[in-house]
Amino acid sequence: MRLTRDQVLVQPEAVLLRQVMAYAHMRGWHCWHDRATNGPRRCYSCGIFLRQPRNAPGFPDLVLVRRPQVIIAELKAEGEKPSSQQVDWLDELRACGIDTYVWRPSDWAAIQEILR
Repeated sequence: MRLTRDQVLVQPEAVLLRQVMAYAHMRGWHCWHDRATNGPRRCYSCGIFLRQPRNAPGFPDLVLVRRPQVIIAELKAEGEKPSSQQVDWLDELRACGIDTYVWRPSDWAAIQEILR
């Protein structure tokens, strides 16, 4: 089944993440996505909600590695923009010579070409 352009444009970020990772694996890329969030979570022993960051704020969603290339990608739903912290990370990584991208569902053809 093929998706229409309107269906692609309302695709949530989580769906894009699964799609990019599946395609990247198929093309021989090693993929890393940190599933830990910085959102509040409940303490196992006392039940109260804790707000302790697990990761540096703004670190991009995906690290893709296939010799000799490393790609760092931030994924966004259509119409969303990276936060200032995400932009800072991407700028620093790009300055180190790493290929960085912000990908949205409408970028799917370009994503496939980059990961080919």
